[in-house]
Amino acid sequence: MSWITIISIIGSTGTSQLRISEIWKYETPLTSSSANICEKNTSSGFKYSSGYISGISPGIDASSIKGSLEAVGANVTITESNGNIINDDTVIGTGSKVIVRNGNSEETLEIVIKGDTSGDGVINALDLLQVQKNILGTFNLSSSTFMAGDTSGDGVINALDLLQIQKSILGTYTIEQ
Repeated sequence: MSWITIISIIGSTGTSQLRISEIWKYETPLTSSSANICEKNTSSGFKYSSGYISGISPGIDASSIKGSLEAVGANVTITESNGNIINDDTVIGTGSKVIVRNGNSEETLEIVIKGDTSGDGVINALDLLQVQKNILGTFNLSSSTFMAGDTSGDGVINALDLLQIQKSILGTYTIEQ
């Protein structure tokens, strides 16, 4: 174990003990409390980035997410975007929140399922329509729904994303989560 000092872009600093067991992308300033939670998320197989959790397949219920995170020592609550607690057998979707507690640390992460812009946990015609309307400028996808609509991961929602969602619905393409 080594001690490192991390200085964020905005100048805040923090000292954390670092144990490298895998390589992963972390886009926010690292503090000792968020490092513990981030470690739980990455070691459970999910992707973590700036308050979002992804790497979750469409159609997964809350108990699967909770089980994966609790298996690595986290205490987990999953809620709808409005804060209502989700039952374990409920399919989770984009915009749902995962509250991860690890010791005295707590972080709320917003779920992103690539292709699921409607937040119902599945990729269907409604998602296709929302992405199409976003491209036309008649519907606004923002935050987690924008990330879900950007299936190609290039930072913009365009015809490629629309095509990938359409092919996913038809069963001829699998969107990488």
